[in-house]
Amino acid sequence: MGRRRPTIAGVLLLLAWMLTIPGSAGAKQPADPPGCTNLIVNGDFEHTGGWWLHVSPATPAYVPAPNRSGTAMRLGITSPPNQEAYSSIEQTVTIPADAATVELRWDFFAIAKGPADDDRQQIKILDPISRAPLEILWDTRRNDHTWLTAAADMSMYKGKTIILYFNVYNDGAGADDETTALYLDNVKLEVCTGVTPTPTPSSTPSISTTATPPTSTPTAALPNVAIMYIEYDPPGADINGEYVRIENLGGTAVSLTGWTLSDQANHKYTFPPFTLNPGASVRVWTGSGVNTAADLYWGRTTPVWNNGGDTAYLRDSGGALIDTYTYTPVATPTHTFTPSPTSTSTSTATPSATGTPPTPTPTPTPTTAATSTPVPTTAPTTAPTAVPGNCTQLLQNGGFETDGGWQLYRTLLWPTFVGPPNPVHSGSRSVMLGNQSQPDAASYSSIRQAVFIPADAQTARIEFWYWARSDAPNGSDRQQLLLLDPLSYARIADLWRPHPLHNEQSWQRKVIDLTPYRGQWVLVYFNVYNNGDGQRTIMFLDDVALFACWASPTSTPTPTATSVSPSLRPSTDISLARPTPSPAATAPVTRTPTATPTITRTPTPRPAVTVIAVTEQPPSSAGSDEGTAFWDSIMGWFLRRGLPLIGVFAGLLIFSLILVLVWLAYGSKSDEPHL
Repeated sequence: MGRRRPTIAGVLLLLAWMLTIPGSAGAKQPADPPGCTNLIVNGDFEHTGGWWLHVSPATPAYVPAPNRSGTAMRLGITSPPNQEAYSSIEQTVTIPADAATVELRWDFFAIAKGPADDDRQQIKILDPISRAPLEILWDTRRNDHTWLTAAADMSMYKGKTIILYFNVYNDGAGADDETTALYLDNVKLEVCTGVTPTPTPSSTPSISTTATPPTSTPTAALPNVAIMYIEYDPPGADINGEYVRIENLGGTAVSLTGWTLSDQANHKYTFPPFTLNPGASVRVWTGSGVNTAADLYWGRTTPVWNNGGDTAYLRDSGGALIDTYTYTPVATPTHTFTPSPTSTSTSTATPSATGTPPTPTPTPTPTTAATSTPVPTTAPTTAPTAVPGNCTQLLQNGGFETDGGWQLYRTLLWPTFVGPPNPVHSGSRSVMLGNQSQPDAASYSSIRQAVFIPADAQTARIEFWYWARSDAPNGSDRQQLLLLDPLSYARIADLWRPHPLHNEQSWQRKVIDLTPYRGQWVLVYFNVYNNGDGQRTIMFLDDVALFACWASPTSTPTPTATSVSPSLRPSTDISLARPTPSPAATAPVTRTPTATPTITRTPTPRPAVTVIAVTEQPPSSAGSDEGTAFWDSIMGWFLRRGLPLIGVFAGLLIFSLILVLVWLAYGSKSDEPHL
């Protein structure tokens, strides 16, 4: 009997079946309801546009499976090794002010292996200018191992531009396979004008997650308030010297009335009626005294902040977590440096939790109009900083003689490379931060550069020369140097922020110890902030150098990628001198909140994020996270280059050609003898 010949119909049926395999690009996001618009670009991750993927030890990736439809986005770690890493994506969106409803929806497939730890799956809403967290929308650790849909009301952000920030954090603790990941698909920010969305059926099970809802109606702009420093072990009796310094990093006044400050043991201080003005700071003293605009008193008779380490929690009047600050004692370095011609400062640092530095986004170029007092000409007569013996200089283009090395962000008062007649310390150029002759405006003016400080270096330090001028040295403008997390832009340390502002109008040298930051990637961030009050502040920088030094001659160490350590903050407060506490406690001073422009929010508290369980089996679900290697290797090349359809159909075409060749080679033969 002859062999049965494969038919074309059979081949077509096989190809049709292959179109249903996981990772196919045939599924699409559902259409937007009438009167509604999806603001997210590439929310189904079918190409590489729209999202900014942060590079890290666990860089996010476009993957074909597990998916809800087409391609998905993987955050976190799905296979060993387990290591500390952030894995995040973000997208900036502007929500129309006339929107009737605004809802964020996302499909997710959550994996959290091993016992409970500090791994997190998160969604944060960030300020697009300062990158300060406006809200922690979703903060959880789930292991559903199936596709779910979550939804959250975003109406309070109508008329605002925000950064939508998805993140998975692995703490590196536990066994090598105890990792956490999150797959995302079909992310939508649906804005409807005059149309009420169909409510979620009540029969659908829902779960309230651990998102932090703002349960009060804020009376001022979304707060950008941070814990900057804790004096936990002062000279003498702790009760007389303990304090926490809190600063308003935003541009509008914030009412702290009813806010709370607590420690790990839940000792809690509640703020009296009090308003913190932009750029201002307040110290909360553990002991007793008379409340003032700069100092508040807890009124305790025993210390709060443990000398062996503690965490401070700052919450608003509704209980929403605004900031945390963690410290552990650090031994004072025993090394010494050659004394510099000018005074130096030393900053050590200890681990902290969060804090987001000003990270301005691109802004159109302003036109030059007004002028100010001309800057005196400074002839470059000084030689550049020499590299000491047994030291390696780690920064690129510290003399600003080329355009490389540094990131210069275009803001209203963006930084620029300059030469004479502007001040130059050595060579032919310096960099100018701040406002020399532009109309004054509220604006950051910053440069930054990422660098790895070798872990085996004995010491590390940064040196720089600055030429500063300020029309209002006692004002709220800023001249500063910070270390930032190069992945999340979280504040690691405030290394230098003089007050009063420098106004010498001559070149000055600054040296700061960076030894506590060995073994870390850091972002060196110089900034001048003008608050727009008409008083200009400017700073020229030159001959910036970051030295890593060893005891004996050694080859230059090769920087290697490392996970980002938790944020650090300075262990010495350089803000203001400590006042002498009053011997008697008095009633808190009642303050009327300053009238400032407000952001109107929905008068009702934000509902918790709703997670909707699915009843149908998704295209790819349980067990598929460990089985994606084949598809990643075959189709990942296409998918990561924004070509998912080509990847799928190229595979189908190759497979069909193989079938045709098999059919031609064997299907045309017969067992019947030739006559």
